[in-house]
Amino acid sequence: MTTTRLLMLALLPLTLAACGGSKDDGDSAGTTAGEGEGEGEGEGEGEGEAEDTGEEQSPAPFVIEGYSACAPNSSGPSSVVANATVDDPQGADTITTFDSVIRGENSGALLFEEPLLCAEGQCTFSTRDDVYGGVTCDTGPDLTITVTLVDEDGNASEPTVLAWQ
Repeated sequence: MTTTRLLMLALLPLTLAACGGSKDDGDSAGTTAGEGEGEGEGEGEGEGEAEDTGEEQSPAPFVIEGYSACAPNSSGPSSVVANATVDDPQGADTITTFDSVIRGENSGALLFEEPLLCAEGQCTFSTRDDVYGGVTCDTGPDLTITVTLVDEDGNASEPTVLAWQ
């Protein structure tokens, strides 16, 4: 629905130009042509915005890439870690730490939901094996770990599943 709205907004200047062109046809054909060229440039910009909005849900932040994995530790318990490279149309520094969350589920059962530490376009999370029941390096491949980002304007991303490596 958002994509449709932006597409309609992008096409609005063309519709107005077409209506305005018919009023100005009697006055000057040169003026109408000049207006048409200017509107054509605006249309190209509008179409680009509509494409980005459909994919990124702009102005919400988004995950560029991310993963979850096991971090072995030779002197103690291993850890389940997650890392995501993130961005926001208003700048990566607008992504808030305590409103952005990471969730771990196994077969639809919520195992944890915690704030996600984000700074300078990187978000990270780490927990030692079995701090959250069932969250270990052995169960890692069976977990669904998702990240939801929120920026300082309150725009939330769609949940993004981080692949296990």
